[in-house]
Amino acid sequence: MEAALLKIYRSFQSGTVKQKELAEILELSAKQTSRLLHRWEKEGWLNYTPGKGRGVQSSLSWLRNIEEYYEGEMQAKLKNESVEEAAKYLNFDWSAGAKQRLTKIFQSRFGYEQDGTDKLIIPKRHPFITINPIEAADAYSANLVSNLYNRLVHVDANGDVTSEIAHSWEQDNGRLRLYLRKDIHFHDGSILTSEDVVNCLNKLRNHPTYQKIWAPVEAIVSPAPLVLELHTTCSYCLQLLGLISASIFKETNDQLYGTGAFFLEKSSPSITILKAFSEYFQERPLLDTVEFVTVPKDFDKIYRSSQTTVSTDTIDVQSDSGFGIVILNICHESAIQNKALRQFIHHIIARHREEIVDLNQYHHNYSPNHNGFLIGHSKPYTIAEVECPKVEKPLVIEYVNYTKDLTMWLKNLLEHEGIPVELRYVTFQDQLNNRCLTNKADIIIHGEIFELNQQLSFFQFMTSDNSAAFDVVNAHPLITDLIQKYVETPFEEWTNLNLQIERKCIDESILIPLYYEKRIIPFSTDIQNVTIKHFGYVDFSKLWMKPLNTDKIF
Repeated sequence: MEAALLKIYRSFQSGTVKQKELAEILELSAKQTSRLLHRWEKEGWLNYTPGKGRGVQSSLSWLRNIEEYYEGEMQAKLKNESVEEAAKYLNFDWSAGAKQRLTKIFQSRFGYEQDGTDKLIIPKRHPFITINPIEAADAYSANLVSNLYNRLVHVDANGDVTSEIAHSWEQDNGRLRLYLRKDIHFHDGSILTSEDVVNCLNKLRNHPTYQKIWAPVEAIVSPAPLVLELHTTCSYCLQLLGLISASIFKETNDQLYGTGAFFLEKSSPSITILKAFSEYFQERPLLDTVEFVTVPKDFDKIYRSSQTTVSTDTIDVQSDSGFGIVILNICHESAIQNKALRQFIHHIIARHREEIVDLNQYHHNYSPNHNGFLIGHSKPYTIAEVECPKVEKPLVIEYVNYTKDLTMWLKNLLEHEGIPVELRYVTFQDQLNNRCLTNKADIIIHGEIFELNQQLSFFQFMTSDNSAAFDVVNAHPLITDLIQKYVETPFEEWTNLNLQIERKCIDESILIPLYYEKRIIPFSTDIQNVTIKHFGYVDFSKLWMKPLNTDKIF
């Protein structure tokens, strides 16, 4: 089965054609297209006569109904091949009717592989970018990381610290000492040592992205087996050890190994498989396997178990999926450095913010954010109306796929007010690596998802080198002065400091609140104990599956 052949069949009927148009549809050169057509002719799919001479068109005649034949082949594959193998064919250019029929068969297979294990099967539309905790800048990858690795400690939503790899700790006289658990296994079978932890944390501390956050730590050493010391007067160093970026791993022959509840059995563009780690030092997961299977973008995103069918009832699980902001890039030498212009844009956004609920028809779950970035703590604010300064050159708005709808909404608002706008598209991967300091965009719509503890995540949002906000907040001296107070402020008092920084960012019209977003995931009803962990995602280690036919037990 070839995607190109089906695409040509769906695009051209029998009759005269232009080879140039065939090549454009296939996104190939004329020579490559000609080779394909001749091969397909030999295989008995079509007859093709190239036009000879100026103005003479080529002739194409179909000998078989390609879509009908392929649909039959696809039905057999969906019934007999693995979910992983079958999924890639759904991305072919099917007609709406064929796509609907094939998707129905696929959904009936999805999660229905009885092999004696408890398996959670999750549709994924995008690949995981990395499994390296230090490089996991997107929430999707960081969620995977949270299941593969452990931290020394765990910091919950309330800021309470509990043990993970470290079972005890003490802090005094410029030193944080942690005592590590015995006989913790890495996924390669080796035993974790304090030297492994020292090496891992020093990689993090010296990484350009995290140097500023970890600057208060002068040294990390191991004075004795299973003992770790951090030389620092920093009051919040213990909390830093609970961040996903501080996950402990071991690198051997360019392979990363963690100690987490699951290990990575397989990773490919079509499927990612996590297996429960039998040597896990904490409670073993009740699920045996978690599979992320690549599906088309229009496929229903339902978390199913290995014992359920498409007709099984589901329950919606809702969690916070972060917030959206408009970044006005004062690092860019343009009109956006004019505070009056930023305040005018801010006022326009605030006046029309309620309109973003209309974008929920595009499968979003936006609610207008009239407060700030700290849910439950931020207060409503008002922005004074100002006159719009004259704007000579168009303001550049940078956007990615997930912000396209919001970008068009904002573009229309600004142009209605007489502000010229130019759009610039970047890929999600490119935006992760973009720096406002070197970016030529004036306006960036950014979605941020906090890890677990809001106060710690907001601190990281302000101070991490890979944060979208880092350059703009550090370009403003008044905000920078406030950020410097983290070192001298006990973690328990960070809420007030964070609110001060938040308000200054809003008052200076550098970071403009736009929306809150909810994530809604349907789970089949036989999956139990669905709890939310890092970045609003489900804690796989706590899930379990209710056996089939439990009614017969009683």
